[in-house]
Amino acid sequence: MKKALFLLSLLSGCALFRPTASIDDPLLNFYTDTPPAHTQAALRLTERAREEVHARKYDIATEHLQKALTIDPQCPFAYYFLALSSHHTGDYKKSNGFLEKAKQLFSFSPFWKAQSYHLSGLNFEKLGNKKIAQAQFKKAKEIDPNL
Repeated sequence: MKKALFLLSLLSGCALFRPTASIDDPLLNFYTDTPPAHTQAALRLTERAREEVHARKYDIATEHLQKALTIDPQCPFAYYFLALSSHHTGDYKKSNGFLEKAKQLFSFSPFWKAQSYHLSGLNFEKLGNKKIAQAQFKKAKEIDPNL
């Protein structure tokens, strides 16, 4: 019985049993330590912006994200969701500009870095550059094979 409980507790910590990350997960969950207060404030605004992006209210989302970057200019999530908003409005070049900054800042989160490369690939597809798009998709898969 003790062996079974030990095995169960060992397996529960195994990555196979952890749910995969999602872009809808709370952003604070991607930090291993509690971020500073200004980062938390920026994350709250970014969470609100994500809701607006889902509701297709891109102008409102952009306002929230710009405020988030005023509070914390190093918030990679704000850059990612600015990129996503720009992607949805058809401004693929602008979206890729935001993604370049997001990719730099997501060193702490392979999941989000891979998401950034994937969205960049989608942008390049829309811009008609299939070769660069494929390179972006490949990089995303190298970072996160679950993509």
